[in-house]
Amino acid sequence: MPIYSYKCTKCENIKDEIRKVEASDVPTACDVCGATMRKTFDQSGTNFILKGEGWYKTTPKGHE
Repeated sequence: MPIYSYKCTKCENIKDEIRKVEASDVPTACDVCGATMRKTFDQSGTNFILKGEGWYKTTPKGHE
């Protein structure tokens, strides 16, 4: 299951939750103030990087 980030509409607390895709848009309650949290589209958590040779289509020939 994917991890989604949620931000509180009142105190701006941020938390991550593992949820099913179909439940990702369902609002959740803030652990700090109890207000509604909405899903964010923060890309800073995207740290998936392929390293090494042969991972990209422009890898020079002979390095495959």
